[in-house]
Amino acid sequence: MDGNKDEAIKCRELAEKYIREGNKEKALKFLAKSNKLYPSKEVEELISTLSRNGMSTDGSHKHKQNGENVRQRSTRESANGEAVREEKSYTPEQLQAVKNIKECKDYYEILGVSKDATEADLKKQYKRLALQFHPDKNSAPGASEAFKAIGNAFAVVSICKEDIVGEGMGMNISAFLQTVIQFLPIIMLVGLSIMSSFMLQDPPYSLQRTGSYYIERTTAIRKIPFYVQDDFVDKYSSKLKMIERRVEEDYIGKLQTQCYRERQYREEVRARARFWRDQSLLDRANAMPLKSCDALERIANRG
Repeated sequence: MDGNKDEAIKCRELAEKYIREGNKEKALKFLAKSNKLYPSKEVEELISTLSRNGMSTDGSHKHKQNGENVRQRSTRESANGEAVREEKSYTPEQLQAVKNIKECKDYYEILGVSKDATEADLKKQYKRLALQFHPDKNSAPGASEAFKAIGNAFAVVSICKEDIVGEGMGMNISAFLQTVIQFLPIIMLVGLSIMSSFMLQDPPYSLQRTGSYYIERTTAIRKIPFYVQDDFVDKYSSKLKMIERRVEEDYIGKLQTQCYRERQYREEVRARARFWRDQSLLDRANAMPLKSCDALERIANRG
């Protein structure tokens, strides 16, 4: 279907050429062929007007050209005096640019940036492409889909970049893997030691109520709830302060991770709403509750 559409566009461009030259017969021939390959309301209207009014030899069919960005607008009067405005045209370069976007295999290729591009470079490239493929600037077939693909690629790549920064993963991947391989024996020994300690003894507490951890306690300083087994006091009375400190650290760390994910999701939805110009979606994103972030704030206020 896309092949027919491209051929139809070529036929229409030839027809417009013959219109400018004053060759009505060839113009109608190629317009008819274009409409047969890919039916278009604009082509049908042009055929009807051309058949009704004939060719104009006084220069009323004018074309404005401005460098590479050619916009063809023709205003002709019909029999009843009404003006007929033709659809905007486009350049071969714009059509080829749309095809290039469709052939891209990943988001980075769509944006034309490398995977180590900075956030500033990413935003600069997105603005340039958004302007180039915006439907108001590019009337080539598929330009609207290309514009949406560019927006989606920018949203996904931006989120990936933020995740990497937020998690502190700025280290080069290959160097990181080499380091891991170098220290793998030590890591395995430490891991086995930790696993054996877990197998020998249950952890002193749980942040969730479970079958064996059913007795609720709260930390003395931040009032964080946690759950222990029935022999907790006998085993850990001398280590109570240390355990409560670990409870608070684990609980706050868990809230920080969840808060980060909540913010990331909200920003992702906001980005989608801005790209699609969907005000209702943007309102829903702004109204999303950040429960973990609110919990963190309450803990901070308690001191």
